[in-house]
Amino acid sequence: MVNNNKTDDEEAQAPLIEPLLRRPAPNATSQVAIVGATVCPIESLDYEFGLAFAVFACSNLGLTLFSSILTDFVSPTAAGSGIPEVKAYLNGVDAPGIFTLRTLIVKIFS
Repeated sequence: MVNNNKTDDEEAQAPLIEPLLRRPAPNATSQVAIVGATVCPIESLDYEFGLAFAVFACSNLGLTLFSSILTDFVSPTAAGSGIPEVKAYLNGVDAPGIFTLRTLIVKIFS
């Protein structure tokens, strides 16, 4: 007959025998090699291809160009954050055109 009775010292040391932190099993598969496969659990947006980068770069260039042209030709006072203009206005400096409707619209759309 086996004696399964443990003493207090054995019960106190039992959790120390097992590791406190268990490491997950390492992932042996290469995520780069199986991108786009149906077995891949990771969703990929396929940014490693040149077409996606070109679309991203061209859309950013177009939006930046639109914003800069709008600011330059419609209301140049809308350039910048507006904090220095507000500080100057509160100190008594008269800067024409910083609080107009045109400046507000350009700041919103650009």
